[in-house]
Amino acid sequence: LLVILDAEVGAFAGLSYEDQEGDQPPPSPSPGHPSSATPASNSRGHSVSPPPLRSQFEIRTLKEEGNKAYQAGDYSTAIARYSKALELDPTHHVLLCNRSAGYYKLKDYVNALKDAEQCVKLKSDYAKGYSQKAAALLKL
Repeated sequence: LLVILDAEVGAFAGLSYEDQEGDQPPPSPSPGHPSSATPASNSRGHSVSPPPLRSQFEIRTLKEEGNKAYQAGDYSTAIARYSKALELDPTHHVLLCNRSAGYYKLKDYVNALKDAEQCVKLKSDYAKGYSQKAAALLKL
């Protein structure tokens, strides 16, 4: 099973996070590249390391499962999948935005707002985060 998982993870090695609009962060520099020694920073200036490759595969799988559940109208399951993925990478702004949408659909506007606010703190130029925030605020 580990060999199969390692093969699957390897197949995803070149993939990065995607949101529904296809936005992707810039590719990571190769090892030895001068900028590879400097970890990324979040909006508060704290260094953030990307999750390990195996975790990235799990995050992607959980996100896809959450998206399918959301599209099927199973918002509780979608929230659970996004939440599990966020345990692996709490800085994934798209997951926060997606979970916010799930909370919104369940009329849990307080949690929808919390996730939307965290999303825009992490990625201040992410328009969907502001849209989710506005939608939640309108219901409160």
